[in-house]
Amino acid sequence: MLDRKIIFFLGVLADGGAERSILNLLKYLNQNNINTHLILIHREVSLDIDQYNNIHFLLQENESLPRFKPIKHKILSTKLKSTLKNISENQNYIFISSLWYADTITKLANINAYFWIHNAISKSFINSKKNILSRYIKKIRIQKTYNNKNIICVSNGIKSDILQNLKITPKSIETIYNPIDTQELQDKSKQYIPEISNYILHLGRFHLLQKRQDILIQAYKILKDKNLQDLPTLVFMGKGKDKELIKQKIKDSNLQDCIKINDFNQNPYPYIKNAKLLVLSSNYEGFGRVLAEAISLGIRCVSTNCKYGPNEILINKESEFLAKVGDPQDLALKIENALKCKEEIDINIIEPFTIQKIAEKLITL
Repeated sequence: MLDRKIIFFLGVLADGGAERSILNLLKYLNQNNINTHLILIHREVSLDIDQYNNIHFLLQENESLPRFKPIKHKILSTKLKSTLKNISENQNYIFISSLWYADTITKLANINAYFWIHNAISKSFINSKKNILSRYIKKIRIQKTYNNKNIICVSNGIKSDILQNLKITPKSIETIYNPIDTQELQDKSKQYIPEISNYILHLGRFHLLQKRQDILIQAYKILKDKNLQDLPTLVFMGKGKDKELIKQKIKDSNLQDCIKINDFNQNPYPYIKNAKLLVLSSNYEGFGRVLAEAISLGIRCVSTNCKYGPNEILINKESEFLAKVGDPQDLALKIENALKCKEEIDINIIEPFTIQKIAEKLITL
């Protein structure tokens, strides 16, 4: 057994790619007798954690904090240091912080940590600010948080974002992809049979600014207008703030009979396994984990060649199905070509993302 603990730290355990990746890693590392712990700030949990023992919460049930952020963050940083001391008094641990909320508290607590960055910070934070001054202030805050720190990125594209767009000077920086547990995916993909057949699947948050479901709707309309023989139904699966807007765009395109919206399923893998294609139409990603998951199940993928991640996953023959960002005509062409393609997918292209490879990289830290 590794004599050092691997401690992961998150704000909340929401139903997102980063959170799922960390839970998968905890499960795999525990099965391989690696001593792991998970620290969460809030007890707000959207994923099943019953099978995990070493989970610690900084806040008790119904415990409230001051609304003033500097005081709130100071209290949380003190609680984090205390919890860390209780877990490992001899300082013999590797501490991995993930996502901005947790990273802010980790920095304030002055913990020797690895900051595992799962998203395109320059786009998801800075570009969302409404004016130049607020964007500048946010960029300075980000630089102060990550300068001279050990950074892990979930894709080489995110590494470029950190170094080139944000001008951060890390102590160290490396890429460790979000892990894919291929055996678990295979097992979960057999748990039920979807009620629909002959469909193209889009799996992701209902968030038009990033995921650009509107571009996919336009691309699908182009295919529909071409009267392609046996064109599969398009299924959107997910949840998010823009669900009603997407419904309206489907209605405006008069595609209600051939585009379906399904709520997110905790186990979407039977839907992936039985799809004709999986399609992403995003403006940007952090990694695009669902692409690697689909390929592991033998399903061809079409994606925009967006920053960051898809062109690190869809390589060799599969790179032919990368479409221009924001271009419904090109996306429609790539979907049509993918539907006609009879070649089998080389699933070996996802080997760098397997949970075994990722666990090895973490252990070498």
